[in-house]
Parts: sequence; structure tokens; C-alpha cells
Amino acid sequence: MRPLVLTLFLAAPAAHAQSEIHVDHHCRIYARDRTSPTQPYGHPTLHRDATVCRLESVFHTHHYDEVIDQGTVKRTRVEVREQMYVLHNITPTPAVFIVDHPLPRGWQIDSTPAPTLVADDLATFRVVAQPGETIRLHVGERH
Repeated sequence: MRPLVLTLFLAAPAAHAQSEIHVDHHCRIYARDRTSPTQPYGHPTLHRDATVCRLESVFHTHHYDEVIDQGTVKRTRVEVREQMYVLHNITPTPAVFIVDHPLPRGWQIDSTPAPTLVADDLATFRVVAQPGETIRLHVGERH
């Protein structure tokens, strides 16, 4: 699995533009800092800020699904992992949260809303939050 790095970009947005806040599956915020506006970005760093992102309702369960196929009952063991991201926009403008959630091989995303993109081993969710708004994003995985 490739390394997972996500971002909190709170650079001053242009007029009517939205800030992007990138977080990983542990609610760590990815930030890139510059010593001055004319300098290039330094190395990315991950940090936690529970006022911006925190996890709630983290579950890992197993159960059996039963299906009747040509008169025979077939049981399949299903593993489900779920977690709720609590995302809070602390900026004075609308912000887009980009949540990148790793997806192990053989697992499927089982969430509403569906991710914006699923590529390789990563499901990406985009959530728009108004200034001061808190949004709960449920992400479920099924294997």
C-alpha cells in the first residue's frame, strides 16, 4: 500500500474561492508551510486538531449474509468497518474537506454519500462546509 499523505491548505483564497482542508483516515491534517509568500513550500507535515477533524463511532464487526441459490442456502462471512468523520470549518469562508480513506485490496466502500473518486487503494470524499458548519461524514467498508 502506498504511503498516505493528505492536506490542510488554508492559503488565502482568491475572491469567491474555497479553502481546501485535506485530512487522512486518522483525522490528521496535512499542512504545508512557507517561511514567506515568496518562498517555496517546505516539507509537508501532519498534525491533529480536534476542532477541525475528529473521529466518532469507530466500529469493526463481523456477520454472515445468507443467500438462497438454487434451493441451497449459502452463507458468506462479511466484515464491516465504519467510522464517522466530524469535520468543522473554522475558516471565515466556505471550505472543501478532502478526506482520503485507504481501501485495502478486496474491500468495497459502503457509504452514503459515495466517494468522489476511488482509485487503487484510496477512496476520496469531497465535502463542502460553510463557515462555522460541522458536518458528519460516515465512511463504511465491507469485505
